[in-house]
Amino acid sequence: MKTKSFAKFLIKPVGFLVVLILLDFVVGAGFRKIYFSQRVGQFSQTTYAIDSARQDIMIYGSSRAVRHYSPSIISKITGLTCYDSGRDGLMIPYSTAMEEISLNRHTPKFIILDISPRELGIDQSKYDKLSILLPYCNKHPEFIKYIQEISPFEPYKLLSQTYPFNSSAFILATNTLFSKTVKKDDNGYLPLEGQMTKPEVDDYSLRMNKRYLKIKKRKDIPEEKGVRYFKAFLDNSAKRNIKTLVVISPTVLKKSFLPG
Repeated sequence: MKTKSFAKFLIKPVGFLVVLILLDFVVGAGFRKIYFSQRVGQFSQTTYAIDSARQDIMIYGSSRAVRHYSPSIISKITGLTCYDSGRDGLMIPYSTAMEEISLNRHTPKFIILDISPRELGIDQSKYDKLSILLPYCNKHPEFIKYIQEISPFEPYKLLSQTYPFNSSAFILATNTLFSKTVKKDDNGYLPLEGQMTKPEVDDYSLRMNKRYLKIKKRKDIPEEKGVRYFKAFLDNSAKRNIKTLVVISPTVLKKSFLPG
């Protein structure tokens, strides 16, 4: 009697768990199909850079890379094909991850890395933003060591089919429903367009001055792990004898952070 009662007690929670697993699988499969069907926007650019880019010149970096370097102009000058795999807000760990996976598939003739000095300082956000790689871990397990920088539990969370797409649902919906309004990139390049009004310029200058006053007394120190990622990026290209140019784009700060 007690055994039957216990079995009945287990039926509901076990059934609920099964429903959750099935729902996670179905919703996750839907998200995956939509994600990898993107033809415009940042996700399609990342997917192309990981799985398809085979250009002679590859560009890596954050927003300064994706907004400053025009592959069309570079190709016109050099006669070589070029792709800009920079991504807004992503820093040296992301660039290193993207370079590693790309070099496993293709060896370019030249690499450009645009890096900000602050990327070598202590800043946890440069690791947290590696969540953009979550959708690719299933096909590219090489990324797992990078997402572990977010949390040591990230690989276990990948057992969920929906988890890799949690933070991208809104952008996926926007890109899918309003795909015609999403600006098409030029081989990864997405320049900022438009003009700032005088009030906007004044506001920007005020905010930059306040920022400078706030940080000028702060003494940043290099983060060993951040520097290690930078060295790994250079080592990856050196092992394949790829000429690599490291650039620090112009900045409004009066004093750049330099290791030492």
